[in-house]
Amino acid sequence: MLRLRTKVERRPEEPRHVLTVHGVGYRFEPLRPDEQTTLLDRPLPVLEPRWLSPDVNDEEEDADEVVTDGPSARATILPPGAPFRPEHMVGHHVERRLAEALLAQPGAPVVVFGPSGLGKSWLLRSLTGGALAEDRVVHLDLRHLDRATLGDRDRFFWRVLVDVAEGLGAEVEPAPGLDPARGLTRLLEREGLAQTPGRLLLVIDHAHEAAQLNDPSALYALLRAWCERTRPPWDRLRLLLGLSSEPSLLVQEPHLSPFNLAPPITLSELSADEVRALVDTYGLDTRAETLHALIALVGGHPALIRTACFRAATTGRALQEVIAAALHRGGCYESALRHLQRVLGENAPLSSALAQVCATPGAALPTDAARRLESAGLIHREGPGWAPKNGLVRALAALL
Repeated sequence: MLRLRTKVERRPEEPRHVLTVHGVGYRFEPLRPDEQTTLLDRPLPVLEPRWLSPDVNDEEEDADEVVTDGPSARATILPPGAPFRPEHMVGHHVERRLAEALLAQPGAPVVVFGPSGLGKSWLLRSLTGGALAEDRVVHLDLRHLDRATLGDRDRFFWRVLVDVAEGLGAEVEPAPGLDPARGLTRLLEREGLAQTPGRLLLVIDHAHEAAQLNDPSALYALLRAWCERTRPPWDRLRLLLGLSSEPSLLVQEPHLSPFNLAPPITLSELSADEVRALVDTYGLDTRAETLHALIALVGGHPALIRTACFRAATTGRALQEVIAAALHRGGCYESALRHLQRVLGENAPLSSALAQVCATPGAALPTDAARRLESAGLIHREGPGWAPKNGLVRALAALL
């Protein structure tokens, strides 16, 4: 279906024709006359291009395992976007300790923020993987909601209500006149907290997708209200949120935001030692010159590093050779480059700002453009100005 979307959708990462129907499959939906504009025609909190190619989603998507029998096979070779495997997680130790400290406190949500592909979903999974026997965990992923659901408040909350009920093993039926947001709160208290001897860990991954609602504060204010209910049984609720958008851009009214109740945990890229450890899990070349070339091209971005390692491990080519050909036709980053080219090509101000930074590292940018590009992982601070994040971004700018 992902391949089909790349053929029929203008923006495969935001499908408007081939839509997922939760628990059923897929359906085709033609555009109505009043929907003949792209998502980029509407104001968005931040630019959120997926770093990976359209064929491989950001994080936590199902992917086939590839096991090799050669000398490079130390374990299952994970493709980028593979489901969480604790034995294959590398880095983010500091962020994990910060999150665990917050989980010990009622009313302090764990907010994990960073560009797509850095491993937010893996970190959230690792945190809930250590839950005690008396705890219960419910996972939601707002990335899988279609536009029709995101475009209607009641429909959105009914969907969330049903998903939470499923995670709790409960059943719900739509009741005439019942506000689904109120029903969701009642469900959490009666079927979740009241039936859970320990903590109830509610994980909402890709929570920034709710910014597409006509009134995003409908969800964000509700999450804050839950956190502020610190009396029993609500003192046993633990909220974990994954964001690819800068938290301060999602909610305009601070008193309605759940993101400022505790310091957001900003996910960093892998260090040089962690890059070496990740490459080593594929049984590949970890000589200094090879790692230097890889880091110069994609920094410490875990998903992009896995992309190159997976190509090398499954084709038998040397990692150095894969890196050298990565930006050329058929290279492991060709799809990612073309995808980002298309996304930025539809947003002239951001495209111009990125081209300016690549032409003149250290250049100043308008605040809004800088925050969007930084949030997408495309630029970083260099002195008082901005510079491209890595060689892949410089190659992208040459295509714009």
